[in-house]
Amino acid sequence: MSSVPSLPTATYRLQLNRDFGFAEARALVPYLDRLGISHVYASPIFAARSGSAHGYDVVDPRRVNHELETDADFASFVDELHAHGMGLILDIVPNHMAASTENPWWTDVLTWGPASPYAGFFAIDWRGPDPSSGAPQKILVPVLGEPYGQALESGALQLKLDADGLFIDYHGLRFPLNPGTYHLVLDLDGPAAISDEARERIRAIAAASHALTTGKLGDDDHLRRTREGRTIIESLWSLYTSGGTGRAAVEDCLAAAQGTPGDPASFDRLHNLLEAQPYRLAFWKVAAERATYRRFFDISDLVAVRAEDPAVVEATHALIFRFIEEGKAQGLRIDHVDGLRDPAGYLRYLRRRLDRADTPPPYIVVEKILAPGEDLPPDWPVAGTTGYDFLNVLTAVFVDPDGLAELGNSYGRFTGAYDSFDEGARREKRRVIHELFAGETQSLVRRLEAIAAHDRHARDLSPEELRAALVAVTACLPVYRTYAAGDRPAPQDSHYVDAAFAAAEQDEPTVPAVVFSFLRRVLSLAFPPTLSEEQRRAWREFVAQWQQLTGPVTAKGVEDTAFYVYNRLLALNEVGGDPDINGEPVANFHAFNAHRRSAWPHSLNTTSTHDTKRGADVRARLVALSEVPGEWERAVRRWSRWNQPWKTIVEGRPVPDANEEWFLYQTLVGAWPLADADLTDFRERLGTYLRKAMREAKAATSWLRPNVEHEEAVLGFVEAILTPGEENRFLPDFVRFTRRIAAYGAITGLAQVVLHATAPGIPDIYRGTEVWDLTLADPDNRRPIDYELLRQMLQEVGDEGGSALDRRSAHLLAHWSDGRIKLEVLTRALATRRAEPDLFAGGDYLPLEPRGERATHLVAFARRQDDRWAVTIAPRLIATLRPRAAPPVGRRTWGDTCILLPPGAPVVWRDALTGQRLRARQGSAGWTIPIHHALRTLPVSLLVGRASSAG
Repeated sequence: MSSVPSLPTATYRLQLNRDFGFAEARALVPYLDRLGISHVYASPIFAARSGSAHGYDVVDPRRVNHELETDADFASFVDELHAHGMGLILDIVPNHMAASTENPWWTDVLTWGPASPYAGFFAIDWRGPDPSSGAPQKILVPVLGEPYGQALESGALQLKLDADGLFIDYHGLRFPLNPGTYHLVLDLDGPAAISDEARERIRAIAAASHALTTGKLGDDDHLRRTREGRTIIESLWSLYTSGGTGRAAVEDCLAAAQGTPGDPASFDRLHNLLEAQPYRLAFWKVAAERATYRRFFDISDLVAVRAEDPAVVEATHALIFRFIEEGKAQGLRIDHVDGLRDPAGYLRYLRRRLDRADTPPPYIVVEKILAPGEDLPPDWPVAGTTGYDFLNVLTAVFVDPDGLAELGNSYGRFTGAYDSFDEGARREKRRVIHELFAGETQSLVRRLEAIAAHDRHARDLSPEELRAALVAVTACLPVYRTYAAGDRPAPQDSHYVDAAFAAAEQDEPTVPAVVFSFLRRVLSLAFPPTLSEEQRRAWREFVAQWQQLTGPVTAKGVEDTAFYVYNRLLALNEVGGDPDINGEPVANFHAFNAHRRSAWPHSLNTTSTHDTKRGADVRARLVALSEVPGEWERAVRRWSRWNQPWKTIVEGRPVPDANEEWFLYQTLVGAWPLADADLTDFRERLGTYLRKAMREAKAATSWLRPNVEHEEAVLGFVEAILTPGEENRFLPDFVRFTRRIAAYGAITGLAQVVLHATAPGIPDIYRGTEVWDLTLADPDNRRPIDYELLRQMLQEVGDEGGSALDRRSAHLLAHWSDGRIKLEVLTRALATRRAEPDLFAGGDYLPLEPRGERATHLVAFARRQDDRWAVTIAPRLIATLRPRAAPPVGRRTWGDTCILLPPGAPVVWRDALTGQRLRARQGSAGWTIPIHHALRTLPVSLLVGRASSAG
């Protein structure tokens, strides 16, 4: 077995599912090795809900998902990785599991309620609206497609029996019945024609059911009760499968309890049976207001796990720990770390637990969405994040800030929308608080009322005032969450909390200052000295629950709403991003990288993921619009005028509206296929995406209240404007415009590749994005990848050097649309990184100063480790650099532009991408690299050299 490094040099994300499992992943390993990947970063591999396309709906973390093939197949995949000196990073989900009866722990909780030994595994609120009553609250299971009474009396709730016992079947969904309630079913009312033996067996099973204890018991007693319950189930199933009058007796009992549609009273017994369960089946629409367990965001079939409990971590992570200890996995990616009650505490426990293994310390990164300017908490024992922060600062490099402002004016004139993004984001966060998280918010308000009752200055505050202040502060929080733990807020939180209160007080001027003052004291855990320990615990519980709510509110309000409403420049509407650019983008990029190198040198850097809103090369096209805002506005107005006849009047208004139309045209420009053969597939993909985008925007339609007439009108409009014909003036004009933007985007795409591959941090490549990535949000970015084609393309990347490589590079650039140029640049950049791991993992980061007539169109930096150097050079603002869309290479483009080298840098360099050699020139300011020479063949350059070559 080849040596497997614990620290990656480059990672590759694979999406595993029933159509691409361990065998397919194993076959891909040689390709990934040649691409330059050191570690495969796999989507969750643990047992998930049947048919899961992503693996985040885990049902049993104690076993591998056999839809991905067998344990032996997994072992073969790992062996193949190790044979190539490659490692595996597991994507784990500590925050939640599937609320499905495929989940044995959840099933046990539904069966036994708070008496289940697994009740403490899940974040369930058993207190109910009236905790003083002492009665535990039922688990609300909001799965019904209609109100409960309708579902019951229509016969949709079917009482059934199989070898696992009695259960309710609702359109294929299974809900267990507590064996201690079987006696409510096993009641032979009439003189049924059954044998005395069968009747006695029914009565005995019913008596055993009636005697079964349903309350809280110790572990040993619960095991005994479970065995007794299993005996009841087996006895009933044995009677049923015995045939004859025994089967008839059971069927009579089930039929009598089932009820008859059209006779409401006949459903009383079934209703009483359901009322005796620890859960309550409910209409799905009530989840937002009445949820009794913490959900993953607003998804009711994902239930939160209490990862703050070490016993829960040990149970849910046992297989993860084993894989690390056995050397099968070298790292972990922690999904949705902000959902945890105490992320820092969980991460410290995880690190301590893993450090006990007789293996190198595993590489750990967290999926943490950082707001602009936010840093990862410095005390977290991780290598960094999954890299959305890098993605956004990189995208901004290619945006013209002045053009962005002008584009905003154009957007306002066309749509009539002049609100700032921040105003819109706060508005949409308020909307999702009311529509999606009303129950969680009301629970917090009740807790806040109880806290206020013990405060002399707050006891007279009304629930309405407390709610208004809480909603305002939550909506105005500029980060996903804060990290108070125990009795102290995290040091970095005060800045964000202050900003939230300042904005909230402006947004809610009618709320008295004393309300905000009280809420601030609570959120800051500024305990009055007179509080008892129980009262302090109430404060801590309130803050903990609030911190677990603010992240979902931001994700749903900003990522999944505001980013589909505020459409000035869609390239900037990305996870963790900011549609506004503050400061100078290149200076921001250098500052970010310098901090990355000093604070989080091994954090992942990404440009596309399974969750990004658009692929990297869609964004690479769209940023060019910031350079041509006037031309873009003229094009949009021209297209809108030509396409007016295709609009449909819905509810008195033409559809699509102006904002949807602006969004549509940008989407088309960004994702338009490079080959005509792909147009048919693109239209189908586009329709799916646009329906999702409209519902996410929640303007004319939404997931909660779909407006199918509006959606169909938009899709009909799209179909009309994309159908060629003599009357369609739009399509040929659009295609001409988009071809030029696509050429700009290709150059920007190559610039992104070299910057991504060589900046401080670990480059993460999302599956299939080694060639042009013109995907949209999921499910579009999770479609199958043609790896056979990619293998063939990669085989063409030879080992030639000198003039042969230079000629090949020029040829590939001339035929850029097939994607081979991107694959070649990435492969050669990753090979350079693999050959010099220390240089790129920990080497100094030195911003380089461009000079000359095209200096503003360059971004460049050096990496230095002892005598080893690398210099990355990339172009920016391509549309104004080469308006005719010719490749920006040679003297005609760059003239006298150069970059100034730091003292001690090499004089002789080799371009790792083209093989050409060049020599720095000495001028009055020092040694420089002429850009027309460095970018003679390709528009990007990765120069390598040794300081011993200094002249």
